[in-house]
Amino acid sequence: MAESYGFSESDVDAFAEETAKEIQKTAELRTRLSELVGRAESRDGRVRLGLAAEGAITELEIDPRAMRMASAELAETIVKASQDALQDLQRQARELTEDASVAPEDVADIVRDPQALEQQMRQLHEGFERALGDSLKLMDDLHRKMGR
Repeated sequence: MAESYGFSESDVDAFAEETAKEIQKTAELRTRLSELVGRAESRDGRVRLGLAAEGAITELEIDPRAMRMASAELAETIVKASQDALQDLQRQARELTEDASVAPEDVADIVRDPQALEQQMRQLHEGFERALGDSLKLMDDLHRKMGR
């Protein structure tokens, strides 16, 4: 197999394959992060709450006995459960990204603003695709100039 400037065709193919795998892994990580739900329960078990990655409360269960609480106490219990759910969500995101080859620097920011993460990942992906395309075009140009 002919080589040019230290890169064989199989080197380029292997690089492209590895790059495609990394892009896929990053996309899967982004999807999995966006699907996380942090969950928490009040100490007395009367309030259960689920918090999605974008910060929306997706689950809220209030035991009928909790309705006997003063409204301020119930509100405080719900706020505390939502804070605990956020901590659970952040823990899940940290665990998920610890195993990823592209671990974000601040998981809390991702959990607070998944749209910003998605935009960053999209920009990273587009930039990488442009760079890869430019590199492959350069390799093709070099092959043509060398008569191969």
